[in-house]
Amino acid sequence: MKRSNNLPSDYTQVRRKNRAVQDPAWIRGFLHNAPYGTIATVWEDQPFLKPSLFAYDEDENVIYLHSALEGRMRTNV
Repeated sequence: MKRSNNLPSDYTQVRRKNRAVQDPAWIRGFLHNAPYGTIATVWEDQPFLKPSLFAYDEDENVIYLHSALEGRMRTNV
């Protein structure tokens, strides 16, 4: 069964609000210092997680992912 993109709002809310990070400086520091990230996708109800190297461009506020030109992650995304 394929799921709808219209998730109930309780699915998109932070569950542990006392642990939510909202400080932009902390987030930027984390992105500059994290050795890698994990990309999580779902395809036809099957979860897929892939550790990936990335680079954070603070000036443009974008994250660049390192990946193969073909593969499951790119297909899912």
